[in-house]
Amino acid sequence: MFNSLKYAKILEDSGLPRNQAEAHMQIITAVVEEDMTTKADLKEYSLEIKSEMSELRSDVKSEMNELRSEVKNFKNEIIIKLGLLITVVLPITLALLQLLQKS
Repeated sequence: MFNSLKYAKILEDSGLPRNQAEAHMQIITAVVEEDMTTKADLKEYSLEIKSEMSELRSDVKSEMNELRSEVKNFKNEIIIKLGLLITVVLPITLALLQLLQKS
């Protein structure tokens, strides 16, 4: 933690007039306090991060469910297409084999 009185005392001890040392102290104190993160800031950031993580989890779950549904539909389409292919190609293949055997 920044000790502004100690800072001003060091400046005075090094020969800086008291009013200038106090001015330095006020400027440095303002800068340090402006950039310091407080416990309240950390708590706020923590809540924001938790909220964003929850939203991200929800989005990922939704995307996963959508992907599962698409994969299931794709499997069903493949099965249907294979079934149609077998029902069309198999009889044609058998008919061609019979024609070849007769020749």
